[in-house]
Amino acid sequence: MTAPRRLRAVSELPLRFGVAVRVSRVMGRSGPAFHSPETQEIGARRAIEALGAVVAEDVGVRGVFFDLDVSGAVTPSDRPGLGEALELVRAGTLDGIAVADLSRWSRETVSGLSELQEVRRLGGQVISAAETIDLETPGGVFATTAARGRADAPGRGGPGLARDARAALREGPGARGRAARLHPRP
Repeated sequence: MTAPRRLRAVSELPLRFGVAVRVSRVMGRSGPAFHSPETQEIGARRAIEALGAVVAEDVGVRGVFFDLDVSGAVTPSDRPGLGEALELVRAGTLDGIAVADLSRWSRETVSGLSELQEVRRLGGQVISAAETIDLETPGGVFATTAARGRADAPGRGGPGLARDARAALREGPGARGRAARLHPRP
């Protein structure tokens, strides 16, 4: 059972976020398609700053959690870095976790979404520099699920579905007065 979160006065402290960085295989890779640890950390830090929060290390708590050479198929809580960050959210030490992109959280739809929802249940937040995450609505859960990476698997909608779902997440709900398109383009 998880310990209840301690309530804080609004002005007491800024929200404290951890930065989660994951690279499946480093192997000296580079280039625009490579999600380098440095690029991920910079993106996540910018998302934290845009929220008006701080990286936990700014208030004396470990703030950046690396999972290098760890597959996204590994359950988030079983990864050394993200698992530690999740424990700190459970303990109330962190108010949330930031990632550069949802694909850095997990490649497994069910366990990844379950861990995202657990953070929300604990009163924490997960923010992504690349997408808008809203797990409070069925549409947000669907769009998040569709963008999880499984959508690129053969027979599951193909790359078009994943591309459109990711675009919908970036645009957010009600973007340009229309419903987000979440099916493959013809």
